[in-house]
Amino acid sequence: MKGSLRLEIYKLSFVCSVLATLLSASSMCYGQKLVLLGRDPGPRHPQLQIAARFYGLEIQPVQVSSRSAAQVLDQIKKRDVLGVVATADSLSMLSKKSFLSALRHEQSRNIPLLIIETKQETGGVLKEWSGGALTGCTVFADGANRGFYQVGSDREVTQQLSNETLPVMWRANCGFQIDAHSNLVPLLSVSRADSLVPVFARIDRNPQPVFFLADQTVSTGSNGTPSDVVSIFSAAAPFLMFVRYAAGDFAWHSPQSVANFTIDDPWLTEPYGYLSYRALLGEMDKHNFHTTIAFIPWNFNRSESEVAALFRDHSDRFSIAIHGNNHDHKEFDEYKSVPLIDQVADIKQAVARMEKFSALTRISYDRVMVFPHSIAPQETLAQLKKYGFQATVNSDDVPMGMSHPTDPNFYLRSYSADFAGFPSLERFSAEVPLPRIVIAINAFLGNPLMFYGHAAMFEQGIETFSAMADTVNSIAPGTEWRRLGYIAKHLYLIRSRADGALDVKMFGSNLVLDNPSNSERVYWVRKADNAQPPIKLLDIDGESQSFERAGDEIAFRVAIPAHSSKHIQIQYVNDLELADIATADPAVRLTLLRKASDLRDIVLPKHRWGRWVTNFYYRHQMDSLETDVESRWFGVAFIAGLAILFVSLGKRLLKLRTSRSVANPAGVSK
Repeated sequence: MKGSLRLEIYKLSFVCSVLATLLSASSMCYGQKLVLLGRDPGPRHPQLQIAARFYGLEIQPVQVSSRSAAQVLDQIKKRDVLGVVATADSLSMLSKKSFLSALRHEQSRNIPLLIIETKQETGGVLKEWSGGALTGCTVFADGANRGFYQVGSDREVTQQLSNETLPVMWRANCGFQIDAHSNLVPLLSVSRADSLVPVFARIDRNPQPVFFLADQTVSTGSNGTPSDVVSIFSAAAPFLMFVRYAAGDFAWHSPQSVANFTIDDPWLTEPYGYLSYRALLGEMDKHNFHTTIAFIPWNFNRSESEVAALFRDHSDRFSIAIHGNNHDHKEFDEYKSVPLIDQVADIKQAVARMEKFSALTRISYDRVMVFPHSIAPQETLAQLKKYGFQATVNSDDVPMGMSHPTDPNFYLRSYSADFAGFPSLERFSAEVPLPRIVIAINAFLGNPLMFYGHAAMFEQGIETFSAMADTVNSIAPGTEWRRLGYIAKHLYLIRSRADGALDVKMFGSNLVLDNPSNSERVYWVRKADNAQPPIKLLDIDGESQSFERAGDEIAFRVAIPAHSSKHIQIQYVNDLELADIATADPAVRLTLLRKASDLRDIVLPKHRWGRWVTNFYYRHQMDSLETDVESRWFGVAFIAGLAILFVSLGKRLLKLRTSRSVANPAGVSK
């Protein structure tokens, strides 16, 4: 979870107090940790802290001295230790044989060791602890790296990043010298004089995994903004790779890899401008992806029966989510422009209209909000939670008017429930080039891969998105392309516990919790909840479930049989009465607005001159001008008149061309 450390890592004392209430007095709390060894193991490694927090592990610093060897061995033998990070100079004071033996825990589990701060002067330690595979660490002559790091192909460690390139956000001060006959596996290498020099590597010592990281200087971030996930990840990449490998299922992780492609605005008519649903279905089948239509509720009663049937017959490929209400440009704007009471009315009407849409078309829809133009303020997100929405998906996951957090960990996850306790997911535009490394990093981190576009993007062909889908499927072959509602219901983090149960971090109020194992499992679920609005009911598979509250969190226990799922729903107190909400809107302004949009997106693309007009419209950002003028009646009239003028001119030009062709069928000059 993004945000403060309080929401990132649940303090062991809090967990124990909650579980003591929920369990018998004999219950235990299992904290998982990394041991950091050094002569002075203080908070000198911010990137290690980022990785530990992301995966939910504690760091236990242990000072190493010539007289503390026995205590060091006792610490790393403990049951809750998942990995050990040691500075190269501290290992010179320990017996390698005794240390490696202590890393072999019960049931032959080998605790991974990461040796950091390896320098030219620690070459003896490198050679000894690598079994001669590394003979030293040569200082780079110019003291800097340029360009990128090449990621290795050890998929057990590098996962979806295998063979990708990362930008340089930390400077390796030296590069490893490798024995020609070693079994060392490079994980990150730098390009030097037409060769790759490893600076982060792994070697298995019968079969103890030992990792080596060259001494480094972390960049100040000049290569990217503080909110740039590529920059933040690249700076901490070696530690994120190591901690993920060391912790395994004991780290916070997503239950599955998911992706989605959303097209904003269309209603169900064939074709919708450049978008042919039938042709898109062929692309989805061929390239394996799923498309959600972010549907404007104003269009609830306009669907063509043939297109509706296509959606019903291919629900594995097509789905519907909610895109505003009237799509009256920023109808969910800052409150001085659009008061909260008006936004609440739009939320209610959107739900009422979508229920009518579902009744008319027999197509289910996901109560997931895609805001028109930009995400709404925080209190609007609280209202979405109140009225049973599952999540919101936008190009920014920070509500309007809120400052972006300074915590780097916030940006490593592409979703958050930090604002109003409501899930907000980030998505990427498919209409502009997206670097491959952005997809690879998000896949490695377990983030949902969310893409969006508009019908106009298919002007160059219905296959426009297919290459992006192919890229995702090649980087993360196990990715499941799903509807937004499915992704929202599976938006949780999970980790194993030493007692055989599992911890779950729940983000939304509608969750499907899966147990894919061969035996019944107990899940301890926790969710941030500030009691605003109050919880009306928590039910599991339709049966009421009790829960405990501790401050701004709730916790409860779920037992799930083997190969089964449980549907968990939290209902909040609200005043939604669908029967009392008018779905028709007599406002002429809105009718003109939607008709003008149809003209722009459906009619004009059918003609060459119309395509020139729409391209001119978007190229010169006239959609932003339209937002301003439409706030006035004369602006609406102007746009409608302009649209009528374009159509009239187009028809007259077409008629003139046709009459000339009839009069001179051979095209002979006169």
